[in-house]
Amino acid sequence: VLYLTSVADNAIYIVDPVKMEILSKVVVGGGPYEMIRSGDSLFVVSFLANHIEKYDVSDPLNPVLRMVYPAPQAESRP
Repeated sequence: VLYLTSVADNAIYIVDPVKMEILSKVVVGGGPYEMIRSGDSLFVVSFLANHIEKYDVSDPLNPVLRMVYPAPQAESRP
C-alpha cells in the first residue's frame, strides 16, 4: 500500500498502488507534511499541530496512533 498525506483534509490516505484506489483514510494532526516508515511504525510530521505522530501499521489498512511527540524547537542564536 501507499500512504499519502493530505494537508487540506488533515489526513493520510491509504492507497492501492496497482488499482490507484483509496482503501482507507485516517484523520491525523493538523498539516500532515512528511512521513517516514520504519518497520511497523509510520511517523507523520504535522506542522500545524507542531508535533510528530507515531502510528502502528502492522495492519497496513488500519493504522493505530501509538504516540505523539512534540516537535523539536529551534535554538535561538545570540
